[in-house]
Amino acid sequence: MALLHALYHARRELGLELIVAHYDHHLRSSSVQDRLYVKATARRLGLPFVTQINRHPAPRTGSVEEFARDLRYEFLFKTAKKHNASALLTAHTSDDLAETVLMRILRGTGLSGLQAILPRRSIRGCELVRPMLIFTRKDVEEFLKARKIKFINDPSNRSLDFDRNKIRKLIIPYLERNYHPGVKDNLSRLADIAAMDQSFIEEQADLFLKRTVKITSHSVSVPLTKLKLLHCSLRRTVLRAMFISLFGNTGPVTLAHITAIDAALFDRHTDAAFGKRPLPAGSLCTSRTGRLILSRKNPSSCS
Repeated sequence: MALLHALYHARRELGLELIVAHYDHHLRSSSVQDRLYVKATARRLGLPFVTQINRHPAPRTGSVEEFARDLRYEFLFKTAKKHNASALLTAHTSDDLAETVLMRILRGTGLSGLQAILPRRSIRGCELVRPMLIFTRKDVEEFLKARKIKFINDPSNRSLDFDRNKIRKLIIPYLERNYHPGVKDNLSRLADIAAMDQSFIEEQADLFLKRTVKITSHSVSVPLTKLKLLHCSLRRTVLRAMFISLFGNTGPVTLAHITAIDAALFDRHTDAAFGKRPLPAGSLCTSRTGRLILSRKNPSSCS
């Protein structure tokens, strides 16, 4: 609501054409009230409204949060493409950023994961923008209160069945009371630093690949000797970028896969070493004619 009203009042100054998109996860009976309220707000502001109701049952295993998020973004990106939108804006705050950083630290992550929620990134030809990351949830609530804007609190945010809610309701308050009152600011700052450093490493990896990479319809390769000369951090980023080039995204690739392949590069029997280490599903890793070659097991499935 805060993001919608702020954009609405600044639309002429910023030259914006707004479309309100709402995904009803249908995981609780009261979600229909949320959808109807958003629809009524859009109608009152004279803005187009697009919605979709989830028809998929919640998974019995795995994370319901991830299940819901994946479906929501799938809907949002399809809607953005359908309406030829240049950007998709979401209302994540610095509290969301801090919670995501801590969640990833607890689960295990690298520098890339510490970036958590980026303020801007390009996905599927659309810019995903989070203009409210510089504001806290308290800032947002004060904005809404001062302007007498009604909003709805999702009751599931109170449930401790979800990992994020445990971090929000239990872990961060505990850390603030017993370790440092500015823990959320520090976590957000860590994300900013990680994003800057990761951006630099990725730029260097892109430069390396532009100079050395060979891409075919079903494989991507780089000179083995040049790859080995890179710093470990840069080399692993290059390997990750090669898989993105191969699959179109990171797909089935994990940090364990990248670490295993990196270790195999320095084995005396490189090809045999690849076979002894875990590889991402559907991929092959070989070294021929002095090049490291990543390819797909089923070339016909490649574009």
